[in-house]
Amino acid sequence: MILHPRTRVREIRTFSNELRTLATMNKLESMPLGDIKTRQGRMLRIAVENAYRQVPHYKEAFKAAGVSPGDVRSVDDLYKLPMLTKEEVLAGFPDRIMSHSFPMKDAFHSESSGTSGMKCTYLTDWPTRDANFALLYRARSLFGYRPRHLEYRFTWWPHSKGRWFHRIGFQRWVSSNVRNPPEENVRRLLETRPDCIYGRPFYLHLLSSLLSSEENGNLDPVLVLATGEVMDSRMKEDISEGFNAPAVNQYGCAEHNFLASECPEERRLHLNMLDTVIEVVPDGEGTTKGERGEILITQLTNKAMPLIRYRLGDVAIVAEDECSCGRHGDLLSIIQGRKDDMIRTRDGRELPPELFSSTVWMPGIKGSMIIQERIDRIVIKIVTDGLDPAKRELIVSEFRRVLGDPDAEIDLVPVDVIQPDRSGKRRLVISKVPR
Repeated sequence: MILHPRTRVREIRTFSNELRTLATMNKLESMPLGDIKTRQGRMLRIAVENAYRQVPHYKEAFKAAGVSPGDVRSVDDLYKLPMLTKEEVLAGFPDRIMSHSFPMKDAFHSESSGTSGMKCTYLTDWPTRDANFALLYRARSLFGYRPRHLEYRFTWWPHSKGRWFHRIGFQRWVSSNVRNPPEENVRRLLETRPDCIYGRPFYLHLLSSLLSSEENGNLDPVLVLATGEVMDSRMKEDISEGFNAPAVNQYGCAEHNFLASECPEERRLHLNMLDTVIEVVPDGEGTTKGERGEILITQLTNKAMPLIRYRLGDVAIVAEDECSCGRHGDLLSIIQGRKDDMIRTRDGRELPPELFSSTVWMPGIKGSMIIQERIDRIVIKIVTDGLDPAKRELIVSEFRRVLGDPDAEIDLVPVDVIQPDRSGKRRLVISKVPR
């Protein structure tokens, strides 16, 4: 097929940008952490200055906060700048949140999933988009994925449009809709026998439970890549066993495709420090390692619609040490889910979802969803073939123990299936308690 000349130029630039990114990332992670942050600081000063001059929202927000671009000299100064919310992006799009010097037609468009109840459009310049897609490939390659391999994607919105190198046999992929009957998708998977399997943890866990030991032996993927939701350790173990391959956690978002991914050695999440500053702030005033906080991202290279101290709504902890794999940079020791998914207690604490997952994970239970209706009432939907009184009492007592509330009302509701929300994700915990 002969491509339009403009398309050919775009594809050549993409390929060149991705190769350059891979070379830069390899060099970057061999540098000491201090040098990496010095590089981020140089890029940050330029990004903040450009945002102030080109984006009306930032000029107004900085002035209201009493700061100027000159106040930010390093990543340690980011706390001086105001945070950016999804509501502000939605209200300001496009005129007040997009760079006036960047044509909208030249930007890559993406849309958030709507998990928080709001769908937003985000614009990225092509060099930034290309760099992030190169990092997505690199994350797979660390586990043995190669350009010739075939990837099978289970998605909510499957499509078949590929780029020129897909059509000549590089980074090939096929997809299936998660709305299909799971048994049908298992059959297709066994027929295809891909090298990489990609999807959301809850769906991969469902498919892995349907594979028999004989069918498991017919699959030989190099990795199973899970993203879009929290994958706890027990779910991860089940997926690895079911697909006979390492289950790898990858963290990203529509706003900035690649944020972190596991390494093969310690299986901890290495942060993207190439074109992003990722903060985990307990109090809004800078990252504190070892403490739980909200994730903020600052884009260092996006000239179309730069996001500065943007609140993702997720909660995590930055590790206090570096990884033994030899790659330098900060690590996320754990992602605890969305801030809105924390369970509130009567004494004012906020408890992350993983504290409760083990209380409802036992033989005979295939899935669960925890819904906090009130501060003193929790409904637990459980997918099970049967729940005897002893198991029911064990779950209730363990839940009350973790909550630290012996009088909490715990209601167990058996269901046939737990449906994902309108964004296609299945949240493990939903809290309806006002914050």
